Amino acid sequence: MTIDYDMEKTTAGWKVYDIKIAGISLITTYRSTFAQTIRDGGVEGLIKSLSAKNRQADSGLRSQESGAWPFLFMFAVIPGVSRGGR
Repeated sequence: MTIDYDMEKTTAGWKVYDIKIAGISLITTYRSTFAQTIRDGGVEGLIKSLSAKNRQADSGLRSQESGAWPFLFMFAVIPGVSRGGR
């Protein structure tokens, strides 16, 4: 399975802004959901919502006994990465 990512260099480091799995973009897939969350609570509401989902997924990972780990998609600045693009 192919996983691509789009990145942009910022003053704080490289920022991942989209992930494509088997050619399917997370931005395209979640655009309407994110738009509704932004309408309801602004960008700050979207950030809080994503943070809460990441915390929930992280605690779920720690409690799993099987070796199957779900994918976590976190858009964050990645310091120290010296390459760009995909």
